[in-house]
Amino acid sequence: MVYLILLSTVLVLLIQNAHSQCRFLRLSPNSANLVVTETISRPLASIKCSSNGTAATDVAAESYYCNVDVTSSSQTGLFTTARDSNTLLLDTVGDWRVIFNSASTFNLQSVVGTQYRVRITCRDATDVFSNQPVFQFLFVTITPNLSPVIFNSPGAVVNMDAKATGKGVVFYTLTVNDPENDFISYSLSTEPSVNYFDLDTSNGEIRTAVDLRTATETPIFVRVNVTDGFNTVGPFTVTVRLTNLNTRPNIVNLPTSVEIREDAVGGLVVSALTVNDPDVFTTSQTALTPICSESPLSARDKFDLQGNVIRTSSFTPEQSLFDFETTRYYNISCSVSDGFLSSVNEWILVNISNVNEPPRFNEIIYYCNLVESNAGGSSCDLGFNIRDPESNAFSITLLPGNNSNRFALSNSNNNNNGFTNTNQRLTFNIDYDVDEAQLPTSVVLTVAAVDTIGATGTARISISIADANDNSPIFSPILASLAVDYNTQIGIVGAITATDKDRGTNGQIDYTLINVIPPNYVTYVFALGNGEIQYARQYDDTIAGSSAFLTIRAVDRGSPRRSSTGTIAVSFLATTTTSTTTTTTPSTITPPTTTTVATTTTTEYNFFAHSENIVLFSAFLITMLVALLVGLFFCVRLTTLGYCCTPSEGNQRPSDDYEYYSREGSMAYDDGYRGKSDYFDNQFSRGGMAPRRDLGQTGRPLPAIR
Repeated sequence: MVYLILLSTVLVLLIQNAHSQCRFLRLSPNSANLVVTETISRPLASIKCSSNGTAATDVAAESYYCNVDVTSSSQTGLFTTARDSNTLLLDTVGDWRVIFNSASTFNLQSVVGTQYRVRITCRDATDVFSNQPVFQFLFVTITPNLSPVIFNSPGAVVNMDAKATGKGVVFYTLTVNDPENDFISYSLSTEPSVNYFDLDTSNGEIRTAVDLRTATETPIFVRVNVTDGFNTVGPFTVTVRLTNLNTRPNIVNLPTSVEIREDAVGGLVVSALTVNDPDVFTTSQTALTPICSESPLSARDKFDLQGNVIRTSSFTPEQSLFDFETTRYYNISCSVSDGFLSSVNEWILVNISNVNEPPRFNEIIYYCNLVESNAGGSSCDLGFNIRDPESNAFSITLLPGNNSNRFALSNSNNNNNGFTNTNQRLTFNIDYDVDEAQLPTSVVLTVAAVDTIGATGTARISISIADANDNSPIFSPILASLAVDYNTQIGIVGAITATDKDRGTNGQIDYTLINVIPPNYVTYVFALGNGEIQYARQYDDTIAGSSAFLTIRAVDRGSPRRSSTGTIAVSFLATTTTSTTTTTTPSTITPPTTTTVATTTTTEYNFFAHSENIVLFSAFLITMLVALLVGLFFCVRLTTLGYCCTPSEGNQRPSDDYEYYSREGSMAYDDGYRGKSDYFDNQFSRGGMAPRRDLGQTGRPLPAIR
């Protein structure tokens, strides 16, 4: 056992002697500065350990290890140690380093100007029995971040010829240095505020941003501020003095204002623009052409620019160019450029003056369809929408001409202001009849709306008058007749014709056979639908010398259909052969030729020579006489009683007791009333009460008979 202990001790001593011991510690450097704005971890010093304090006896970094003693809890983690092989922060692999730890939460800003003494302790890696490590102090001073430095501050002066200086010309370069080598950024401003210059932040070059022939200001103070992210310095001022400045062209007679009546016509001169440019940049005065724009948007079709002259736009007579009630002014903005500078503050204010305008119809022409009728019969709604721009009251009338007196407008007076939706009705002012071209079927009238001041607006009314079926077909009052004989061919032998004054289909007539006298004659002759008389078959001697009477109805094709009847007499003539003459002509060359000529004698037909015709005609006369007597009877009733057939409302039938009172001497009833032989109570007597005989006898007044 004793031998084992002795052997272990000997081995330890041998190992310690086999390695150079870390007995002396060196820091390089032994002091460092730490900028308060440091944000990246970095080494502050390198650590070397030797056995006797000389570099020749430095031991390998693997044979010892180092650490930072904690001297203050608030500084925990601010500094640390590490080998290069672990941190890769330095170019010498394997050495120990003192590292600034940027991940520390310690606030350096609060200790600016403070110097820290950082104790670095190292010991042998194999010195497991030693409790005496070696140490050394590193002095670290916390310094503030220093501002960048601009050379040649506070500024400089630069003179430039505006005529000869184009875009992108570098005229000054700033030189800036930052002690901590922080990233530098620049900012540029000018006084007055112009866009002539810009700054290259990568190298501090100040250059022209535009062609200086567009410049109008001098001098310009170009101010540059520089910052490293923590400190800002400046401004560094470059005073730029420009010579040979360009002068803006000018429209001499602008700005201005003009006044135009709202009824102005197209082509009116609003303004003739006069342009001036005094400097050398303009090659030709005629090259300066104004450009104008109008507002509001609706003004774009109101004005035209032709060269240097502004005029009102041309328009058709149906259009209205300006309307005071809608837009009372327009603005025309103009400018002229010499290629580098444009004129400014060039405008024309166009004021629209009010003019009393006529009322306006919503349509140029209205259409009306009428049907011929009596005055006031047929009518149409025109649907006028009329607006007076000044909201004046107005009236509507038909202007004279084209026989406008034949027509009338209803509700023609309008006292409502502004926009109206009243339907105006057009009708006939006379009994209008287009039959037989008495009056035209199409008319164009002019309607006028006249306001209280006298302004008149017009529109047209196109009227079409249709034919009404107001006429019945008419046959001639003279009895139509025709005759056939034995030699008449089967077919159409004549026609009966009625006339209708109406037009078109209203005047087209269809015919219908409604009666034939004698009835059996219909097998010989009848009427067709077009009024033609058809001879159907040859007649024999039994009806020769007689006549057939065809009653025909004529019906037009209108709506409602109208009709009338007419009669045509067809006579069947009797024909006899009276003699035959034979003539023989001798000839020496040819045998004699004998020609027989039959002479036919036709007896002229006499309608009244036949008894059956006399009977028919007598029956016709009797019928007409009876009709005349019946008509006279009703006329007498109308003149005496006040009605023809039955009393109308308010004209009651006289009491049935009129005869009694008449016999009794009452004057209440005259001899014109039809009477009964005896009196009886009549519940239909005037007043609804039965008459009393004693009233008439005592002379009591009876009700007046209507």
